[in-house]
Amino acid sequence: MFTARQAVDAGFTPRQLDRRVAAGRLDHLAQAVYGVTGHEPSWERSVLAAVLAVGPEAVVSHLAAARLLGFDGFRAGFPEITVPRGRRARTPLARVHTTMVLPRPDVVTIGRFRVTAGARTIIDIATRVNERQLTAAIGSAVRDGWTSEEVLARRLGELRGHRGVAILREALTVPIGHSYLERRFLTLVRDAGIATPRTQVTCRAERLIRVDAVWDRERVVVEVMGHRYHCTALDLQRDAQRRIELQELGFEVLEFTYADVTQRPAYVVSRLTRALRRRRDGLRPQRWKTVTSA
Repeated sequence: MFTARQAVDAGFTPRQLDRRVAAGRLDHLAQAVYGVTGHEPSWERSVLAAVLAVGPEAVVSHLAAARLLGFDGFRAGFPEITVPRGRRARTPLARVHTTMVLPRPDVVTIGRFRVTAGARTIIDIATRVNERQLTAAIGSAVRDGWTSEEVLARRLGELRGHRGVAILREALTVPIGHSYLERRFLTLVRDAGIATPRTQVTCRAERLIRVDAVWDRERVVVEVMGHRYHCTALDLQRDAQRRIELQELGFEVLEFTYADVTQRPAYVVSRLTRALRRRRDGLRPQRWKTVTSA
């Protein structure tokens, strides 16, 4: 894929390009963008065509950037691009946004694309998505290292007046889950009226341990066990070691599977409520009752 200017620089004339289009050797994708025929269509190819049509200042942004950054739940849609305000850029291949402010830290490179960085992308899409999608974007961006809650809070202060700032500030007042399962669990906690835990907390035992959720006063830890990170023998060994180390520090550890959280929410809420109440009241777990076989 290339622009008409690139073709001329390589020695082609406009007439030669027209002949190749007529012969079916090239596709004329936009006013000044051509592609070699025979390539399988893809979303990434459509984004590249839009970028070439707009020019070198184009930055993939908004929902298209969320897709390229790998935010959870964002699928391929119509390409979106941002350019500096005052730069005339129109193309039928993309939705073009303009901005007065796009500093260097707000742009990252992914493969052949210049893309708005994690924090800027989240701020840009805040008015375009619902609460569930926004929390998924924040959680997955933090999990994958595209941003952090601290960076987001700082960028909110720098972008006062941006339409997404107020919505995003509200979203950051609740705990952020790094995965779909964590977010589903936190929704159960909120809907059940249980006190809000701290999430993704690191504590020091024999080693540094990161836990999904912790209630500090009651010293109760919850781990949600998604199949992706808890399926191999090594995963199970690490889980067991972490559980023992946390118990030695005085925590009660509850572990819930994907099926528990998604199919047995009442069981999850009941077990968690009982554990918090028991620890709050200073009660010990019930002792085992020995059953003698006949």
